[in-house]
Amino acid sequence: MSNDPLYRSIHSKLPEGTSDAVAMHATVEAKRAGIVDVNQLRSVTVHDGSAWIVGNTPGFRTKVDLAAEAPSLQESQQQLRTLDAQRAQPEMTAQTPTRVI
Repeated sequence: MSNDPLYRSIHSKLPEGTSDAVAMHATVEAKRAGIVDVNQLRSVTVHDGSAWIVGNTPGFRTKVDLAAEAPSLQESQQQLRTLDAQRAQPEMTAQTPTRVI
């Protein structure tokens, strides 16, 4: 569905039959929690119908209800693009050389 390695990793750890829309929503929530790269993903644990997505950095975690209605794939993909753009914006600003006179 998505070429995003984080999405693929999260989806592979969710129960068999989990829809692409739910997996994409879980990826959006992980990125909102600060887990923006597959290398930052520590674990995905499913318990009582919820997926706990935990990052390597203490405090970077989120809980996703797997039974709740997830946003459409298109909506989640748009949210991912927005989050990625917001994350890239400060990086671009930081790389801009400044000249002190």
